[in-house]
Amino acid sequence: MGVLFLVWLACFALSVEDAFRQTAYEPLLLRETPGGYPVYVATKAVRGASGPALVPGDVVRRMGGVDLKGATPSTWIAASARFHGPAPRVPVEFESHGAVREVTLVAETYRRFWPRLLASFAFAGCAIFLIFWGRPSLLTDAVVWTNLAAAIFFACAFAGNVFESRLALLAHVGSLALAAPLALRVVLLFPHGRPLESALARAGPWVFSILAVFDVSRFYGTPFSPERGALGSTIVGLVYVSIAVVVGARTYRASDALQRRQMRWIFLATYLVTVPFAAAVALSAFDPRFGSALAIGISAYGILPIALTIALVRLNLFDVDR
Repeated sequence: MGVLFLVWLACFALSVEDAFRQTAYEPLLLRETPGGYPVYVATKAVRGASGPALVPGDVVRRMGGVDLKGATPSTWIAASARFHGPAPRVPVEFESHGAVREVTLVAETYRRFWPRLLASFAFAGCAIFLIFWGRPSLLTDAVVWTNLAAAIFFACAFAGNVFESRLALLAHVGSLALAAPLALRVVLLFPHGRPLESALARAGPWVFSILAVFDVSRFYGTPFSPERGALGSTIVGLVYVSIAVVVGARTYRASDALQRRQMRWIFLATYLVTVPFAAAVALSAFDPRFGSALAIGISAYGILPIALTIALVRLNLFDVDR
């Protein structure tokens, strides 16, 4: 737990720094070409542009003055992160139909990810609260581990040089690969907290670590294309949610009045989370330009750790039944 907390603290500090500095967010969604120049897929987060328009399939040669031959996502993220300010202007040199052209893009900045930092702080804060004031149990430990992994995931909105940008990508993949199965484990344990008896219940949730691979593909075009990443995330996400709903419904029917009251806190929070997140998922699945909307819309998940902490520690705080 201590290691996860330190990783979260580092990611959170770097994200806050980039939000204050208004570091430029990578303006283009590119597809990596090993040994060659990346290919333009779609505009990711741009406020405006001056110059010829990019067309899907164009080869991007330079971004921010950095040669992108053989570049990986961390390279072009770092190239745009060199620019700061309320309206950072990122020059892009690209090749279209054999002609080399240049366009200047006015990029969005990492300041737009403040909602993610609030969600991250909620997850980390609730984890710390449960460590010191929660009743020690298998369920409490599972929630703490899940909260810390989720806190890292929401705090990986930072960039810098190639090394720092690579760390952000690793934090993105690693934290989601942990958070998704750990959260499903909490669903299986909540609210009874009894040890999981079957091998399927213990090992099955880890299959959903694959969500991390599809998610990073959706945003960075590696290891799969952004389109396959979006499709894979949607399919696996639907299976994940379906399992959580079935498990929750069965548990609710088998619970007593007190346990049902605990579960109502989670149902209420899930309802509040679902609307903005589902809208962002639907938009980003059809158009990569809404990828940043998904990154912000997912911040609504910060409601969940608060509701879960109340359910575990002070379930009579408010009249959740009404």
